[in-house]
Amino acid sequence: MVDPTLSVHEARQRLHEIVRKDVPFNDKAREALELGEQYLGVDNGYLTRIDQETNHWEIVVTTDTADGQAPPGLELELQETYCRETIEDDVPFTLHDASTQGWGDDPAFEISGHHTYLGIPLITEEEPYGTVCFAADEPRSESFSEAETQFADHLTRLLERELEKELIEGELTNQTNLATVLHRVLRHNLRNEISVIRGYTKLMAKQLDNDSIGETVLTHIDGLIELSQKARELEEVITTSSERQSTEIGTLIEDIAEEITQEYPAASITVEYDNEIQGDVLQNFDRAIEELIENAVKHSGDNPHVTVAIRTVPNGIEIHIEDNGPGLPDHEAEVLTSGVETPLTHGSGLGLWLVYWIVSSHDGSIDPEITEHGTTMTVAIPRKPDVPAQQQVTELTRSRDKYKTSFEEASDAITIVNDDGRIVDANEAASTIFGVENNELLGRSLTEFFPDEFAFDTEWQHFQETGDQRDTTTIIGADGVEKSIEYSGTSNIIPGQHLFISRDITERKEREREVTELKQRYQTLVEAAPDPLFVADPETREIIEVNEAAETLLGMSSDEIIGMHQPEIHPSEQTELYRQVFKEHVESGGVKRRLPDGSHITVVTANGDHVPVEISAATVSLPNGPVTYAIFRDVSEQIEREQEVEETTQRLQLALEGTDTGVWDWTIGSAEVRWSESLEGLVGIEPGTFEGTFDAFAEYIHPDDREGATAAVEQAAETESRFQTEYRIQRENDTDIWVESRGEVYDDGGDSKRMVGIVTDVTERKEREAELTRKTEAMEKAPVGITLSDPDQSDNPLVYANERYRELTGYEEFEILGRNCRFMQGPETDPEPVAEIHDAIDNEEPVSTVLRNYRNDGTMFWNHVTIAPIRDEDGEVSNWVGFQEDATERIEREQRLELAETVFENTQDALFVIDVSEDREFYVERVNEVYEELTGLSNDEIASKTPTEAVGDEIDSEIESQYRECVERQETIQYPEEIPVDGEQRQWETKVTPVISEGRVDKLVGAMRDVTEV
Repeated sequence: MVDPTLSVHEARQRLHEIVRKDVPFNDKAREALELGEQYLGVDNGYLTRIDQETNHWEIVVTTDTADGQAPPGLELELQETYCRETIEDDVPFTLHDASTQGWGDDPAFEISGHHTYLGIPLITEEEPYGTVCFAADEPRSESFSEAETQFADHLTRLLERELEKELIEGELTNQTNLATVLHRVLRHNLRNEISVIRGYTKLMAKQLDNDSIGETVLTHIDGLIELSQKARELEEVITTSSERQSTEIGTLIEDIAEEITQEYPAASITVEYDNEIQGDVLQNFDRAIEELIENAVKHSGDNPHVTVAIRTVPNGIEIHIEDNGPGLPDHEAEVLTSGVETPLTHGSGLGLWLVYWIVSSHDGSIDPEITEHGTTMTVAIPRKPDVPAQQQVTELTRSRDKYKTSFEEASDAITIVNDDGRIVDANEAASTIFGVENNELLGRSLTEFFPDEFAFDTEWQHFQETGDQRDTTTIIGADGVEKSIEYSGTSNIIPGQHLFISRDITERKEREREVTELKQRYQTLVEAAPDPLFVADPETREIIEVNEAAETLLGMSSDEIIGMHQPEIHPSEQTELYRQVFKEHVESGGVKRRLPDGSHITVVTANGDHVPVEISAATVSLPNGPVTYAIFRDVSEQIEREQEVEETTQRLQLALEGTDTGVWDWTIGSAEVRWSESLEGLVGIEPGTFEGTFDAFAEYIHPDDREGATAAVEQAAETESRFQTEYRIQRENDTDIWVESRGEVYDDGGDSKRMVGIVTDVTERKEREAELTRKTEAMEKAPVGITLSDPDQSDNPLVYANERYRELTGYEEFEILGRNCRFMQGPETDPEPVAEIHDAIDNEEPVSTVLRNYRNDGTMFWNHVTIAPIRDEDGEVSNWVGFQEDATERIEREQRLELAETVFENTQDALFVIDVSEDREFYVERVNEVYEELTGLSNDEIASKTPTEAVGDEIDSEIESQYRECVERQETIQYPEEIPVDGEQRQWETKVTPVISEGRVDKLVGAMRDVTEV
């Protein structure tokens, strides 16, 4: 069945778009078949080539894949296909259920398995070419409709036309290739090959003892090269412009003679003429005279003498060139008189061909007179041509002109490459597309211009095997610019050389992409539009497209609606009225809801109901031409609402009396505004004292908020939409309140519209929001890390983390939110505090602990974590708040102190700690057990005492002197002292080290060691 999403109008439109594309026929045909396949709802479509004489049938273009039932290149006997019926009867042939229509035992059904078939004969040059077919494995519930068959026939006729164009273009291409072959053989290849031979001959001549052999060979090769050069000049003469210029003949020939004399100093050349002689000649005329004079000089011995006499005759000019040479051979002179081909002896014959072509193109003649004393060449040309020179151009000339124009002037890039993929010739357009000068392009490999991922070897082999290729690809020019190109390639236009014609389609691809996007956006808007949308032809008003909402509004399918004219969806008794209203509406634009008499615009549904609507209509230009669109909106409910507005407003005003909400009513387009008494009370004015204008309303709005508030109201009025905004009101008692204002537009049923709104005092809410904002800012800037998690979500993820937390952990916000806080744990994290946290969460209790965590860069730190539940009004835990503080320094300091304490108590030295006050007074802070044993003074006895109080006056001054030196120098000092132990005087060495904090010494640590025996 027909694809319900693709209307016949759209299908035809897309078909014509495909046919207009500038792409190869096979691509165009395949895309058209794909469209037909989609529209007809079949499995595949294909185009066949049929030879009725040999009974041969072959698929040449198909939508199927290589492993499908109708692959490209599939060959069968014609009698094994349904197409035999199509081609023999020369009419469309259709099947919708082959097995039940008597084809169950037919070879066509047995081989293809197609229950469904639609075939159209394809005719070119009034002869059957093949068929266009659409087929499916499954049967259809009904036969193909007339519209479906007509669409397939229309598609076939378009492909017929494109195929005939393709065949004609192929013939033209073959003619161009023939001209190219002639050009290559006569000029390019001959010159190139001889140049190579000359190079190697010159090298060989150097290696031979006999120089004369090398000179002889080189002389003959130079003759061939000269022959090639003259062939090139002959080509230029044949293809040159036919435009003539008035020229002074005597001066022209004198200049030529002077140049030849400089090249051949032994020659004597005399130019004779009486008066100035003007003639209309082509731009290559001088080349003919130069060839004749130079030929006379070269073949007149060691002392050549040439006389050139110029005379006028009736409507003509004669130029006599006389030499003293041996005379021109008869077989070469024949070239000048009859244009008959000669053996081109010594290459001079080709030069005479050059002269013959030039003089003939001037409608002139050459008469050679040969005597024993020399040769006289008489060139006669008319002063003014009798007939256009172009009339004398031969078919070969036209072919050469076509080649030269096609190759050198073509806007498409033309390149010729050899079997190795190297460029041997290219036009200027190719230089542009490859981004390199023409002379630098020759000899380069095509592989240099393809991306690395392009399988060049595979593609090149495939091209050489198939002989023909059309495709699009991407190249990278020598300038680094990437381009999309479309190309066609033909192999072996002459053996070993291959032609490629390419075109830069980068901009076209971009335009196609933009058009496709535009169409997609348009189609998306049509399909997604919530309101009914009708698209019509702007000339006929015929509806060509609708969306699903339009089908719902009318209670009809799109197939039923499409094809109707716009007035037909409105009441039949008012057809002419609606036609006129719609015409004026499209011209003026905007939204229309009422007819001129004030009644509502209505549409008539399938069941006869009249539905009131408002319509927005306009004409827009799309890539395929202008269309008129109309957006309909069912306003049944809106009308009912508007009828209730007045009552509702009154009831609302009564209900709002004494509340913090007031009502206002504005007639749009006027200055009239009405306030409820409750709104007047909200503003702080007496009931009935509001001035009743829009400007008066605006005066009560705070100056800083006035522009934004009034703009919101005016925009809503303009777009007929709802609005909501907040602003400050300046009350009569000079206080400000925050209000929230909402409004909506209503239709009065006439030409005017109203906006009704309410104003509510939200001052308390705004104050709470401000307080919340302050608290949020305080949390964000807090010196400790703060987080919030959501236990209602899976895995209790973090939903907030302040700035300090992000600094502490090194993670960005997006890396934190949505994750459980365990992401900072690692291999060194102690499981005991982790379990403590889990238990607290399970028991919904606060907890504080310290554990190792890891920053984003992998470094460890001690984290002092405190978490607590946040409960809602029902006492349920709604969030967990966490406080994190880097305790690394504190923990490490405690660990160092613990270590120091261990050392303090277990060392063999007598240790003491002296506290240094800010005024440099010294107090014993503590001593260890060794010190107690040594001095007999316990820690409890001397702690907090001065040295004098602890050990007596006799040593106080000396000790304090040492201490003061240590404090002043802020470095360790060392001094000896004698202390009696068990009645024996022993020598002790004391070392005192300052402990510096914030630039001052606040403690001294001393160590005493017995050095008596040392």
